[in-house]
Amino acid sequence: MTDQDQRCLQCGETRAAIAHGRRENGAHYCVIIDGYYEPEVTMEWERHRFRPWGNTALKTAGIAKHAYARYRTVTTDQLQWAACEDTIRGHAVLPYDEPDFGTVARQCISCGKKDLTPNRPPRDEEPDAA
Repeated sequence: MTDQDQRCLQCGETRAAIAHGRRENGAHYCVIIDGYYEPEVTMEWERHRFRPWGNTALKTAGIAKHAYARYRTVTTDQLQWAACEDTIRGHAVLPYDEPDFGTVARQCISCGKKDLTPNRPPRDEEPDAA
């Protein structure tokens, strides 16, 4: 990868696009633009970041030590959707069916993997009898 092909780890723009003022997201600064009907800025930073994430940033993002090398150069969007196996918290497995998440007992509510050992407490209240 050439220096000009390198992407900002925050907004995802290439160095070349930033230098030439031709931005994919249409902005002139380091932002993430999102929105369905109306585009809006959802994240904004003072400057672009091309330097790989350090250990402190990865730990803060919840990445487990064994996966640091894999996540050093991913964007913030990819960082927040890290695989359950690569995070400090691991899978989020409930011991009961959870229709709001569309999962069944012993299924991870984050990645959908099934037949796991529950690691969340049982439900405090009984579900509404309908």
